[in-house]
Amino acid sequence: MNNVQFAFVDEYGNYGFDFEKNDVSTHFIIVAILVKGSNKEILEEKVEYIRQRFFQAGEMKSSKIRNNHKRRSLILSELKDLPFNIFAYVIDKRKIRENAGIRYKKSFFKFLNRLLYDDLFRIFDQLELVADEYGNKEFMEEFKGYVKRKSIPDLFNFSSFGFNNSKSNILIQLADLLAGTIAKGYDKNQLTDEYQTFYKILEKHIVRIEYWPKDYRNFLVQPSKNENNPPYDEVILKQAVNLAYQYIDSSGNSDDIDEKDRCVLQVKST
Repeated sequence: MNNVQFAFVDEYGNYGFDFEKNDVSTHFIIVAILVKGSNKEILEEKVEYIRQRFFQAGEMKSSKIRNNHKRRSLILSELKDLPFNIFAYVIDKRKIRENAGIRYKKSFFKFLNRLLYDDLFRIFDQLELVADEYGNKEFMEEFKGYVKRKSIPDLFNFSSFGFNNSKSNILIQLADLLAGTIAKGYDKNQLTDEYQTFYKILEKHIVRIEYWPKDYRNFLVQPSKNENNPPYDEVILKQAVNLAYQYIDSSGNSDDIDEKDRCVLQVKST
């Protein structure tokens, strides 16, 4: 099990598109804490120590910190040298068109299930996913069912999916804490200027934050605004990135190394 990669997954946000309501999140965030099997035990011990120090007998939850930014920074600083990585999705629900099919809850969750599953299992040959077994989070319930249906282990492609109660699995609590922390940089009800401080502490752990819908502005330097730049430059840049991602989506599963290299070059040259 030492060579197996574990992914401890949790979510922030809720389903709903009536953004005038204070209890409706503008973003839906999924966080996977990635840890090698050889580091799992020591990580659990270290995070448990941090939980006891800052939360005493309670669970380590982002909601328990609320807007105590100094306390959050202290906790993140304690975590910064531990052996884990962060893989996250940030979905801006405000950018989903009203007439889009995925505004329906079932379609919304189904879309996210496929997005997360395909990405994780495309990257990792062996991966054990762990989620809160008894939580009331709708997406995770749907995701567990989706993975059960999709990942049937065989002789050629080992995969496994584990279930752990959050109260007994400290790394699920870590995923909750970090999902809530990332929300501080995006969700309208959570936004704070302190997010830049949080991000700097976590930066070396972040292997990927995937934004959806894809926004070319997350990947490009703003073109200089001067008289030599035609007004349609930004439109061309946006279209170029969209075409690059279409190419990657269609070629990402290829076993051809040259083809995969072309995918990388397509984005870099854009």
